[in-house]
Amino acid sequence: MSSVVLSELYAGAHDRQSVKLLDKLYNTFRSVGRMLVPNEGEWQQTGGIIAKCRKKYGFDSIYLARLQNDILIAFSARRIGAFLVTHNEKDFLRIGEFVDFRIYGRQRKQ
Repeated sequence: MSSVVLSELYAGAHDRQSVKLLDKLYNTFRSVGRMLVPNEGEWQQTGGIIAKCRKKYGFDSIYLARLQNDILIAFSARRIGAFLVTHNEKDFLRIGEFVDFRIYGRQRKQ
């Protein structure tokens, strides 16, 4: 379980039952040593990718701040050889210009 994904899940939890379920999920992954936390190199590279996205696409600071978590998630998936599953294909395809990782279930345009 990515610690970045878990953080986003907690941010979206709006009731006690959701928080309790997330606590259980966290404790389960932590107890078996399966929490995936971005390392210092991934944080450093993320900053560089954010700068490249600003230059290439002209994104504002608010959008780039939101993109930071997605970049960290992409690095985490790549590190363990996992496929990233998302509904946010547009952003992850942009990130894929700078980070080599696998996305599962991409919709192919014909």
